[in-house]
Amino acid sequence: MAQDRIVTEISGVVTLVNGNGFRLDGRESWVNVSKWAPASVTLPEVGQHVAVGLDAAGYARAISAAAAPRPVAGEVAAVASPAPPDKDTQIRRMNALSTSVALLSSGGRIVEPGELLDVAALLEAWVCR
Repeated sequence: MAQDRIVTEISGVVTLVNGNGFRLDGRESWVNVSKWAPASVTLPEVGQHVAVGLDAAGYARAISAAAAPRPVAGEVAAVASPAPPDKDTQIRRMNALSTSVALLSSGGRIVEPGELLDVAALLEAWVCR
């Protein structure tokens, strides 16, 4: 029944979700679920790739999981960056880097970035043991 009211279909990756709707990557406006949508229509999760059927007013009448589009030859597929570490981990790593710089650069020694990161990783591992 809701299918006959769908006039436009869009798809994309969900970037934000609230109690009434969601936003898709690259789309400026929110997609709200129609009050006439079937009860089976549920809000997607952030990061999920979805296909959405919109009615004439732009409200979602159908939402389904969709396969991510394959990149066209010559295009580079976008790589999802990992979520940033929590605040405590960031602080711990900054302290390990600072200590690493102080240890390795004492006496005016020039430090290679790889060596600096190796020592910082050792210090962080020791703190988290």
